[in-house]
Amino acid sequence: MEIKQTVEAIVRELVQAMRAETAKRPKVLYVFCDSTAHEAYADHFIHLQNCGICYDLLFLDGETSSWLGIHQIECGGPGKTIAADENAPSPLELPLEYDGIVIPELDLDNAARAALGLKGTIKSEMMFAALVLNKFVLVGEDKAGLKRADRRTLKTLELPRPYRSLFAYYKQELQSFGVEFAPCQSLAEAVVRKCRAGRPGAEEGAGGGTGAGAGAGAGAGAGTGAGAGAGAGADTGASAGAGTGIWAGAGARADARADTGAGVGVGAGPGMFAGTIAGAAAVSAQGEAEAGLTFEGKLLSADWVNRHVTAHSVSSVTLGKTALVSPLARDMLRDKGVAIHYRDGR
Repeated sequence: MEIKQTVEAIVRELVQAMRAETAKRPKVLYVFCDSTAHEAYADHFIHLQNCGICYDLLFLDGETSSWLGIHQIECGGPGKTIAADENAPSPLELPLEYDGIVIPELDLDNAARAALGLKGTIKSEMMFAALVLNKFVLVGEDKAGLKRADRRTLKTLELPRPYRSLFAYYKQELQSFGVEFAPCQSLAEAVVRKCRAGRPGAEEGAGGGTGAGAGAGAGAGAGTGAGAGAGAGADTGASAGAGTGIWAGAGARADARADTGAGVGVGAGPGMFAGTIAGAAAVSAQGEAEAGLTFEGKLLSADWVNRHVTAHSVSSVTLGKTALVSPLARDMLRDKGVAIHYRDGR
């Protein structure tokens, strides 16, 4: 009887220790196109294990079905209500159990579905759910956008130029939603960085914090108070240099009206105060120049609007004759009351 009680006590302690260890370790889900695609990422999994990160592998079986261990996971699809494996979670439920989703290879079809908020495939439904839950989504950036099965069938390795442009457009839209892209060979390092940044007390910015001297402009001097003042802006040549840890490492542009007010009472050193004054002077000198912006690229995306229009007082944006505006970017500009002009007078 005593032996039985001893064994039971040991088993309980082991189970509790295993649960505690599992609860502390972050967990991610890798999504692969088939059951052999993961073989090229063996070194990634070793790196994750060494960094204390758990991972699961999901293998697609077509576009609407996949396997996670012994469970067959299926997306709903039009009019489909019965799943083959009633004990398996749906693709929308999977991100609930993980800190993030990793998709080494994204194709044009799934990129379009995810960018437009459409469902119907495993990848699109999982990306939608993860973004809604504020879980990170990492995607390999150096893939051609053509599915493995399509490459084998069509005997080609890349999309034609019009489809490549469309694929690049959808990737930009996904980035504006919060999807992050990284080289496939660096996905493991990106996962480690995201998991560590998500732990309590960690900051994604380079100088997070609200103590004395924790302000940062364009990444110049954080932690001393004195010398945390004006920095050179990468886009305009002038930066306010004053802000809390929220803006640390963000590379703020010249118009830092919100940052300037927030940074006055944060840093105790004289360098920050001087940087605030210098930045405010630069802002006032460029007041009229900020009334309108000129876009020199070919596709004006929502991400560009967030970076250049949201934080500035802009009344109009001038585009080239052949430039395109994404639907989301056009809606954002309209909501902000920003007019769109083309160089040919339209």
